[in-house]
Amino acid sequence: MTYFKRVFLLTIQLWCCYSYAQIKPIELNEVTVTDWYLSKNGAIQNTKKLNDSVIKSNAGVSLTSLLSNQSLIFFKENGLGMVSSPSFRGTTAQQTAVVWNGININSALNGQTDFNLLSIKSFNQIAVSAGGGSSRYGTGAIGGSIHLSNHLNYTEGFEVELLNQYGSFNTWFNSANFRLASSKKTLQVQLSRNASDNDYKYLNTPFKNENGAFLNEQFSLQFGYQLNAKNQLAYYNQLLQSDRQFSAALYSVSNAKYKDLQIRNLLEWTNLYGQLVSKTKVAHLLENYQYFTHKNIATYTGNTAETFILKYEGLLPLSHKMVAQFTSEVNQTKAFGDNLKTQTRTISSNMLALQHQVANYFKYELSTRKEVTQLYESPLLFAVGGYWSLSKKYKITHSISRNFRIPTFNDMFWQPSGNANLKPESAYQFEIGNQFCNQNNSIKLNLYYNQITDMLRWIPNQLGVWQPFNTDQVITYGGELMAQLQNFKIGQHQFSGQYQYAYTISENQLTHKQLIYVPKHKSNTQLNYQYKKLKISGQYVYTGTVFISSDNKYQLPDYGIVNASVYYAIGKKSNYVLAFHVLNATNQVCQSYENRPLPGRNYSISINLKF
Repeated sequence: MTYFKRVFLLTIQLWCCYSYAQIKPIELNEVTVTDWYLSKNGAIQNTKKLNDSVIKSNAGVSLTSLLSNQSLIFFKENGLGMVSSPSFRGTTAQQTAVVWNGININSALNGQTDFNLLSIKSFNQIAVSAGGGSSRYGTGAIGGSIHLSNHLNYTEGFEVELLNQYGSFNTWFNSANFRLASSKKTLQVQLSRNASDNDYKYLNTPFKNENGAFLNEQFSLQFGYQLNAKNQLAYYNQLLQSDRQFSAALYSVSNAKYKDLQIRNLLEWTNLYGQLVSKTKVAHLLENYQYFTHKNIATYTGNTAETFILKYEGLLPLSHKMVAQFTSEVNQTKAFGDNLKTQTRTISSNMLALQHQVANYFKYELSTRKEVTQLYESPLLFAVGGYWSLSKKYKITHSISRNFRIPTFNDMFWQPSGNANLKPESAYQFEIGNQFCNQNNSIKLNLYYNQITDMLRWIPNQLGVWQPFNTDQVITYGGELMAQLQNFKIGQHQFSGQYQYAYTISENQLTHKQLIYVPKHKSNTQLNYQYKKLKISGQYVYTGTVFISSDNKYQLPDYGIVNASVYYAIGKKSNYVLAFHVLNATNQVCQSYENRPLPGRNYSISINLKF
C-alpha cells in the first residue's frame, strides 16, 4: 500500500498545479461518463455504440448473442451457455480487451472474458471499438476492445423495469432494474437470473446435449453523489456467480461442472479544478473458479486472482480545440490456487494523449503508454490517428498503432508447465477507413493490416509436456463493410436496418496457413419494421468455414442463422411490451467449436414491464 500512496500523491502534485481560467468552464455533468475516450469521440479507433433500443430488442440475453448479432466479432462457444470466447479481426480471445467503466477486467488467470456469463441487463451502455487500443486500455487491446458501462442518471424520479422470459429447454431469464434519483443523488440496481436445463437435441444425430444445465446470477449496483458543483463521488459494484455443468462434446460423456465467482468494486471521485478535470479511481477485482470432475462429488480444484487498482486521470483543455489527457495507474494482482504457485505482480503505467481539432474538416490524436513491471520488459506503446472530412458526407480516417498483450498467470506460473521467461505479444497495426453518410444512411469501409510478433502458443516441449512459448509470427489483414439505414418513414410505417460484412485473413507467417477458428467471411443483416405499437425484427447471421487444424486440412462448415422477433407494446405510454422470439428459425446445423453443436430451432416469449 505504501507504493500505491506514493504514486497517488505524486500524481496529484503533478496535476494540481495547472489551471486555465481563461478557457470556458467545464460543467460537471459533461464529464460524468466513466470512459472519457469514448465520450470524446476518439479519432484512432472505429467505435460502434449500441444504444438502449438495440440492446432491449435483442432476442438473446447474453452478451454473446448481442455482439454476434450487432458486430463482426466471431464467438467460439463450447455449446449454448458454456464458455464463449471472442475473435476480433482474426486475433485471439486474449487479444480482445474488455473494459468495465474504464477498468480492464480481462481475467488475470487466462487473459479473457467469458461472454456467456454476462447479462445485457447489467449495463446501459455497450460499445465495440475495432483496432488496436493498447495505448489507451493496456494489455489485450490488439484486435479491439469491448466497453461495458453504467452511466449515472440524475433525472429525478423512481423507475422500475422487470423482464420475464421463458423459452425452449426450460430456460428462464428474469431481471429487475431499479433507479431512484434526485438532483444530487442516484441509486441504480440491476439483478438478473438465467437458468436452463439446456438439454437440446443435436440435429441429425440421435444425441442431445447431456450435462449442460446452467445457472447464472448477477447483481449490479451504482451510486452517485454530487457533493457540490465541482465534486462527484460514484461507486460501482458487480457480483457474478455461475454454476454450470460441463456439457459433453459430441460422442463423449461428461459429469463435470464448474463454478465461477467474480466480484468487482470501483470507487471514483471526479473533481473540477479550474479547467482541469480529475478522476481518481480505486478498484478491487476478485475472480475465483472451481472445477469439479464429478458434479455430485464435493472434490474440486480451483484458482483465485485478486487485483487492486489505483488510477488517476486528468483531462485538461489547452484551448477550445485541443485537449490533453494523462493517466497514471498502479495495478497489483495476487494469484494462487491448486494449479498456481502463489505469485504477486505489480504493474505501473503512464499514458499521455492529445486530441486536436485543427479545423472542422481535420482532427488528429496522439497517445503513448509505458508500463513497468518486474516480470517482463514492456514495449513503448503508441497510437496516431485522425480524419479528414472532404465534404459533409464523406470522411477519410486513418491510424497506426503499436499494441501488446502480457502473459497471464496461467501462462507463466501454471504448475508444472508455466514458463516464467515469456515475453509480451507485440503488434503493429495500420488502418484506413472511408465513411459516407447523410441524414438517414451511412456506409463505412475499413481496411486494416496487423503484424503480431512473439505470439503465445501452448505446444509440447522436448519431454512431451504442453508448455507456453513465444513462437508464432502472425499477419492479419482484411476489410469491414458496414451499412446502416436509420428511421426511414412512410406515413406511420418506420423502417431501419443494417448490414455488416468482414473479410479476415489471419496467417502464420512461417506456414502461410490460416489460424484455426478464424472465419474468412462473417456477416450479419438486420431489418426492423414498426407500425404504431407493433415491431417486427429479423436477423441473418452468417459465419464462414473455420479451420480446426493448423495444417488447414480439417474444417467446420459455414452456417447461417435466422432469428426473428415480434414485439407489441401495451398501455398509453407503451410501458408494457410482449415479445415472441424464434432463434435459428431454419433449423440450421451449426458448430462454432469442434464437436460442440449449437441448438436448432428454439423459441422464447417475454414480457417487459416498466413503471
